[in-house]
Amino acid sequence: MHAPHARRVVFEAGPLSTWFYHALTAERMPAICIEARHAQKVLNETLNKTDANDADGLAQLAEAGFYKVVRVKAFDSMLTRTLVGHAISS
Repeated sequence: MHAPHARRVVFEAGPLSTWFYHALTAERMPAICIEARHAQKVLNETLNKTDANDADGLAQLAEAGFYKVVRVKAFDSMLTRTLVGHAISS
């Protein structure tokens, strides 16, 4: 673990956020999934759009507490939905 004293790990909601959230919390990391649209409004103000600048922007949001938390589905629910979706499309 590279940040054993992290107070919070903030990331935007997206296709892999359920996996990411549960992997982090399994390692006892304080993971917080935030609403992507809310974060994008703030991150789009950056003049030079890079992944590093987006990460810095998310860190600033986390430090200021200026974010909207999104509820992350249970891992089993996500797996069930994935399996049902695959069965229907096959």
